[in-house]
Amino acid sequence: MVSIEFNKIWSSYFNKKHATLVKNGKTAISEALTILNSEHVALPTYTCHRVLQACLEVDCKPYIVDCGLDLQINIDKIPEEVDTVIVPHMFGIQANIKPLQGKFKVIEDCSQCIGLPDLGKYSDIVIASTGPTKWLNAGESKEKGGGILAFNGTSSNFIANPTIAKNLNKMFITISHTLKS
Repeated sequence: MVSIEFNKIWSSYFNKKHATLVKNGKTAISEALTILNSEHVALPTYTCHRVLQACLEVDCKPYIVDCGLDLQINIDKIPEEVDTVIVPHMFGIQANIKPLQGKFKVIEDCSQCIGLPDLGKYSDIVIASTGPTKWLNAGESKEKGGGILAFNGTSSNFIANPTIAKNLNKMFITISHTLKS
């Protein structure tokens, strides 16, 4: 029952068909890269070190791309050989990912931006860490903090931790009237 409610809430919010809860944000990124069959991945110079770790753990070649003055990945500097771009919306500032759609596979990292409009609309997969240092936190540690994975592929009813899923669902229902969609 928890997985059905979790899927309904988070897939709808992130404009995807399915959503599941994994162990943490790094696991969500690793799963996303695997689902997309990514090999060459662009990520910004300024992001959580776990984004790079996830790329390396699934044997992707990372390409570190400069950020612009808005602290977001500079999409004009993404190398041609890249097949996937990870776009974190740093500090709650929404990155413009629409120009990436169709050119690259896009993983949208929403760990710092719950509440912004159109999340997931232009990406292939959305991830969000819900660890103790994130705005929407429900986990007990960085390793077991929970991570949302929202996607359009084959359904998965896997929920890594039902307690975290219940807490996230409850938080979402409580604050949903304040969120933009």
